[in-house]
Amino acid sequence: MIELKNVTKKYGEDTAVDGVSLKIDKGDFCVLIGPSGCGKSTTLKMINRLIEPSGGEIFTDGLDVKKQKPEILRRGIGYVIQSVGLFPHMSVSDNIAVVPRLLKWENSRIDKQVNELLSLVELGSDYADKYPHQLSGGEAQRVGVARALAADADILLMDEPFGALDPVTREALQKGLLRIQKKLKKTVVFVTHDIDEAVRLATKIAIMKDGRVVQYDTPENILNNPADKFTEEFIGIDRALKNLTRMFVKDISSKVSTVKERDKISDVIGLFCDKVYLWVTDENGRFTGWLSKSAKLDGSAEVKDFMHRASSEQYCLSTDTTLKDALSKLVMNGVVVLPVSEDDLVIGEISLQSILESGNG
Repeated sequence: MIELKNVTKKYGEDTAVDGVSLKIDKGDFCVLIGPSGCGKSTTLKMINRLIEPSGGEIFTDGLDVKKQKPEILRRGIGYVIQSVGLFPHMSVSDNIAVVPRLLKWENSRIDKQVNELLSLVELGSDYADKYPHQLSGGEAQRVGVARALAADADILLMDEPFGALDPVTREALQKGLLRIQKKLKKTVVFVTHDIDEAVRLATKIAIMKDGRVVQYDTPENILNNPADKFTEEFIGIDRALKNLTRMFVKDISSKVSTVKERDKISDVIGLFCDKVYLWVTDENGRFTGWLSKSAKLDGSAEVKDFMHRASSEQYCLSTDTTLKDALSKLVMNGVVVLPVSEDDLVIGEISLQSILESGNG
């Protein structure tokens, strides 16, 4: 889908990009990362000819970008930047509709696309008539993503789009982008200086230094086998923890039997076996707490008489929780096992041991 062949960019005697060659397959999420001044943003901007290369070749879908008019090329490539760049005098819907209107889409098609994209980025049609000054930073960036997707381009370029946002908003947008990418399967080139963001989002990572690519591989291979000392230091000593951001609770959770609050102790005590806890639910299967094996249980009593009540928000893990976040929740609660829920129903559990084994795998 995108191929760079020995691409170079010089500014006088200074070389910003030095012989970069990359092949990005259709549907890949490629992250360009490295220290400030390594050439990552320059490389991205040469793909849509915002910056003209000094040498080498760039192809999109087999076509040489130099042989395409820049304005035509850019209409077929979505582009998102850190400062968003929304037109302040235009409503949200008009901002999203800019490229479709340039492409002379019918109004009915544009209106449908705008509404679908607002839903996709989790804003909704209520935002259509708002203006940029009425949006939070996170909301504005969501509109920026929607605008980049508006013409249904196969390629999406994103230049540090979440860099200026607070950590909570940033993580929410990362999760949203992964959800969108899972559905649309665009070919994405994404620039960041944050290795945790790169590992979370990418299918391929290009680590750059001094205008060159020093390693181009999957996040797993880079974390497990850094190419050189620079890469090893750049990705940090917590490589095992970073690996856990790419694995999810649903991948390793185990099925478990639950008990209900009104069950007799004598009927459920045999379920303990080697377990420390039994997860307790209400009559609808929703988590309400646990029954501890260490408690002095009266067989004639009911589970509710001996259970420890707790909130699902504090103790339950969802199936799409990363193993890194699951590990954090285990540590914060001082336990070695937690229940897993889906649609508010307890469907399994995950243990500290199973996470550690996954990280070592």
